[in-house]
Amino acid sequence: MRKGALSFLLTAALSLTALSSCGGKAPEKVRVGHVYGTTSLSLPDGFLPDELLACPDGGFILAGSDSSGDGVTPVVLTVADDLSVTSRTDFGSDCGSLRGAALRPDGSALILTDRYDEESGETLLGIASLKDGKTDILTGDILGDLEKSGAELPDGGRFGLFPSGIAIDSDGRVYLFADSDIIILGSDLGFITAIQAEGSISGFGTASDGRVGVLVSSRRGGATVSYIGTDTWELTGGIDLPSKSGRTPDILFGGGYELYYNDWNSVFGVSAADDGAADMSELMNFINSDVIASSVTQFCVRDESRFAGTTDILNADGGFDHSELLVFDRVPDDEVPEKYVLELAVAHTGMSLPEQIVRFNRSSEEYRVRLSVYDQYDEETGNVGETTLEKRLMSSDTPDIVWLYGFGRADDWMSAGIFTDLYKVMERDKFDRSLLFENILDCVKRGGKLYGMPVRFSLGTLAVKRSVVGMDSWTVDGFIDYMENLPDGTYPFEFASRKGMLDVLTELTMSGFIDWETAECLFDSAEFGKILAFAARYPEEWRYSKSISGDDLEDYRADSRKPLLDGKLIFESFNIYDISQLLSAEYHFGTGDCVFIGYPRGESSGGGTSVIPTSCFGIPEKSSLKDGAWEFIKYMMSDGERDIDMGFPILREAFARESAEDLKRSFIMKSGGYMSLGEHVDPEIVKKITAESGGEYFEVSEQDISMI
Repeated sequence: MRKGALSFLLTAALSLTALSSCGGKAPEKVRVGHVYGTTSLSLPDGFLPDELLACPDGGFILAGSDSSGDGVTPVVLTVADDLSVTSRTDFGSDCGSLRGAALRPDGSALILTDRYDEESGETLLGIASLKDGKTDILTGDILGDLEKSGAELPDGGRFGLFPSGIAIDSDGRVYLFADSDIIILGSDLGFITAIQAEGSISGFGTASDGRVGVLVSSRRGGATVSYIGTDTWELTGGIDLPSKSGRTPDILFGGGYELYYNDWNSVFGVSAADDGAADMSELMNFINSDVIASSVTQFCVRDESRFAGTTDILNADGGFDHSELLVFDRVPDDEVPEKYVLELAVAHTGMSLPEQIVRFNRSSEEYRVRLSVYDQYDEETGNVGETTLEKRLMSSDTPDIVWLYGFGRADDWMSAGIFTDLYKVMERDKFDRSLLFENILDCVKRGGKLYGMPVRFSLGTLAVKRSVVGMDSWTVDGFIDYMENLPDGTYPFEFASRKGMLDVLTELTMSGFIDWETAECLFDSAEFGKILAFAARYPEEWRYSKSISGDDLEDYRADSRKPLLDGKLIFESFNIYDISQLLSAEYHFGTGDCVFIGYPRGESSGGGTSVIPTSCFGIPEKSSLKDGAWEFIKYMMSDGERDIDMGFPILREAFARESAEDLKRSFIMKSGGYMSLGEHVDPEIVKKITAESGGEYFEVSEQDISMI
């Protein structure tokens, strides 16, 4: 009833605001802001950059490795502002790997290296200097040198195994970082002190005033930038930065601002507000600049008008071809092309969505998409971002598209009629619905109307061992009868608690007890009573791995498949969003003995599969750019790049294309996961890999594809 009441309130609010959206101005082409243009330089073959520095007086330093010859050799390149490589310095394989680089006040650089010493069995950190293309090895074992001098160091093993980099202040002092520890050296590499941050150090660098700043991620959440005081050797003067999910943000230093903050959606210039919070000004927006942020590896800042990054270019087979230096320069606002701009509201960016948006923006002459992220959360009031978006959806100031994935109230919004009926949009566009798997649309439609387009989907089902169960399908009654007659020591599945069993039995039967259109409930039926009575027999909390001990527990830890193969656990649930999950089920229950029996349903239906719309888009009814929004949704349905995390495409042509790619895939399945091998592998190589890994080799077959 709560759902129905909320839907009514939303509908009422819409009716009150609908008048304000009538007779509005026609949409106009506009320019997006925060745009930077990209210039690229192909780096030498075999060179893979690990560190990128912007020199204050111009140009860049790239430290990395070269694998084009025999073995891997540390290499440093210097690049001028005109993107010409002015010098290349090979350090020689004796130096090991490059771990970091930092600029000295005189313009030279220090390079942090590490190498494994076979004689001592330890990883040794070295420091070399680079000036005018010439190198000088200052020490091959800085930690060993410091220990010999009597310095009190943090755990040397951690520093040797997990060094995260090097920084230098304006007086030439050297700072070495690992986890939460910082070793501070004089310009002559003599020991000064060692300090520890109250949290994990996830970023560091030298500010324009010469101080060394440190980004500390608190164990309680959040992140703070503090500076190392050279009088007290303590971290002082913090700036609180917003916490972000997904890719770890970077702090960067350069001219113009106190520091720069890159959350991989945008780059911000940051100053400290009076209350210690970060006063942030958006500078570069990756999507508006047509830059695929996920492909950018290293990143640095010269000043607010010029940034730089590196990217890896792949060959036709998907392997590494070469790296490129990318230089990003600010584009004046009046030079940005005008287009119809579609606002896309999301709860989070996901793994692939920003890249898909950039590809759409590059391909469309009329439209471009800009992203609005509603991920704000407050411990007291809850999901602030979702509440803010809901208020916008009920006003005339609405986004043009909403990615419904991740919004908890998405079902309420669709039921309230906030979004336009996409069946009508497809009819107006003369879009052939037979191109889609329409049964997927049936899972989203409300009262015969389609308020969201599921461009991708996954499948939920149960798998069993055929030789144990002896059935290919089951009804609710059949499921209950079977489980009630299990022998001692045999259990339904890993999570056979009261809630676990109730979830299994209502996965596909709940529509028989709830009218989703009217929000009426029918929980007083005999059928639902039987389900409740059966689930009530199970404990409130239970897990198989917590119920065993001794040899059984050791066997389970060694191979979690054992209770499934032995018939001690009857079924396992699978969310199939990629063909690999099918093969994983086959591996877990035994090759040739696995059957997807499905979730139990009504008396005549037998077991069934739950279709789960994953990546789903809605177009708000009050958007003035519905045609453009629909163009973007069509692009998302047909996008040539697969999005495995979001499941299978709803467009039949895209499904056929990805299925053809799947037929070339092969895997080594293991108890703890799997190894993807790509193309089918020579039997002798398979034999060697499986002998080393203890796994089992699988190739995707036509039968696997047809099962989906």
